Amino acid sequence: MDPNGTTDSKYVTLVSSDGYEFVVLRDAAMISPAIKGMLDTRNNFREAALGRCVFEEISGVVLEKVCEYFQYWYRYREREDVPDMDIPVELCLELLVAADFLGLDSKTSPTSSDPRATASVSREPPSRSDAFLTEQNTGTV
Repeated sequence: MDPNGTTDSKYVTLVSSDGYEFVVLRDAAMISPAIKGMLDTRNNFREAALGRCVFEEISGVVLEKVCEYFQYWYRYREREDVPDMDIPVELCLELLVAADFLGLDSKTSPTSSDPRATASVSREPPSRSDAFLTEQNTGTV
């Protein structure tokens, strides 16, 4: 454990309400104040010991997009030329609720106050990407 209350693990597992698991870089997920608090060992939460956060109110499709945003933010956090991030129109409301729950607003999110960080709404169906996350259905709710 370091002085900031985090463990040495490079990854954290985020679990959706429908049992999908997403393994993401800890540094990328720490953009969320809620996740950062859950993983801080000084708070004595079970999530910190396990490196696993379960979100009973966020579906797998929405959590996948949240994880995609974490990776997007991590990848482009120091760049000037930030491409648009496509967001399917059917996920907008649920993503807004999840972002609010996770504390991803303009007061806490480094990129949301940055005018270069933009998102575009897409009418294409969401696709699964394994480039930066691992997903498995645990069958638990």
